[in-house]
Amino acid sequence: MDSYPIFPFYVVIDVSVSMQSYIGALNAELPALQVAVQEDPIVGDIARFGIIAFSDEAEMLLPLSDLLEVSHMPTLQPVGGTNYAAAFELLYQAIPTTCSGSNSTACRCIDPQCSSSPMDSRPLAAGSSGTLR
Repeated sequence: MDSYPIFPFYVVIDVSVSMQSYIGALNAELPALQVAVQEDPIVGDIARFGIIAFSDEAEMLLPLSDLLEVSHMPTLQPVGGTNYAAAFELLYQAIPTTCSGSNSTACRCIDPQCSSSPMDSRPLAAGSSGTLR
C-alpha cells in the first residue's frame, strides 16, 4: 500500500455576532467543501481538514479529519464578540500535534475572514510571538 503525504488544512471561522449575516452562507459552504473533496479522489487521499470556530472563545468543531469519513459537517451559530487571540491560541496548540505525524509533510492555514476588529489586545499564547491589535 502506497503512503501519500498528508496535507492538513485548518479552516478558521469567525462566528461572532458581527458575522451573523454570513453564517447561513458559511453553513452552506461547509457541506459543499466536503462534496468537493469527496468528488476529487486525489484531494480525498491527501487532504485533512479541521474546523475552528471563534468568537469570545475558540472551539475545535471538527478535529483534523478525512472528509471522506465525516458523516456531517458542523453547523455554525453566531455568538459573542471577536477574539482573534482565542482562535490563534487554539490553532497554535493544534499545529504541532498535526505536524508531528510521520506522514504529515506540510501545514497550511486558511486566514480567518472576519467582519470586525478584534476586541482584545492581549499577548498571544506562551511560546508564540507578538500581540494582536
